[in-house]
Amino acid sequence: MLDKAVKSHARTAGATHPRTVRSGDCVALHRADDRAVAGDNIFPLLWTIRLSFTNFRANRPNATVAGVGIDNYVSVLTDPDVWAAMQATAHFLFWTILLQTMLGFTLAYFDRPAFRGHGFWTTVILIPMMLSPAVVGNFWAFLYQPQIGCSTTSFRSLPAFRRRRRDDRLGQAAANVSAVDLRGFV
Repeated sequence: MLDKAVKSHARTAGATHPRTVRSGDCVALHRADDRAVAGDNIFPLLWTIRLSFTNFRANRPNATVAGVGIDNYVSVLTDPDVWAAMQATAHFLFWTILLQTMLGFTLAYFDRPAFRGHGFWTTVILIPMMLSPAVVGNFWAFLYQPQIGCSTTSFRSLPAFRRRRRDDRLGQAAANVSAVDLRGFV
């Protein structure tokens, strides 16, 4: 009944209800998100794979780039130092996973409420997990503080974000949103 009244009102007013979301809007939003993912993640991956088949060196920007085929892969996979490093990494990985699994099961076994001090040990185990987001949140709060935040100060130096009045909230919001949008490119 309420939906019928809202649709009727929207038709008579000549506009959609403010809370109405059209499916075209969702599709456009998903397409924009897909383009952002492709630009931020997939393009650099494909570009790096392409460069792996060339003689490109990042420390020689003016050198000509020529294709070498799979020579880079052959030289890496036939190098004994690379295989020694891979063996050391596999050895470290095996023992790390084994010890972490044993420690995790031991802590889970002792985390049952059947012993004295259960609440204390649960707190000791969970503090590192809860402390990290709190510290990160404080850093983000410092970065985006309206008066002295790092992003605010840096964006105020740009002509487009200079404050015209003492309490320009819209300009401040634009600077913070721009800083969030540029986070992947810095």
